[in-house]
Amino acid sequence: MSLAAKISLCLITLSVFALPARAAGIALSPEAAKALDQIYSGDTDAAVATARGIEQAQPDSPVGYLLEAEAQWWKMYCAACEIKWGMLDAYKRGKKPEDAAYLALADKAIQLARVQIAKSDTA
Repeated sequence: MSLAAKISLCLITLSVFALPARAAGIALSPEAAKALDQIYSGDTDAAVATARGIEQAQPDSPVGYLLEAEAQWWKMYCAACEIKWGMLDAYKRGKKPEDAAYLALADKAIQLARVQIAKSDTA
């Protein structure tokens, strides 16, 4: 049996007997799905508003803060994008004052997630 055949057989065996991921059953709330749809359709301002509604309804959950941070990140990224010679370039942005608010949202989401993980080791 060739080395390539042995590797292929090993990979097939591992994929057949792989343990299922713990996050397989995660279901988003309709509000979270709406915020994600708004983010990825380019309406980041509406996504921020939706995320803030989630934050008010569930202040102990990191989901709203995480979604708001995601919307802010996309807003910063899209503003920094530049197309040159047919390629996307977004590395010349530099630090800006609104970065502190984005990092504060990320810190808040991390803090709330750690509290939930301490209670129950689940997403």
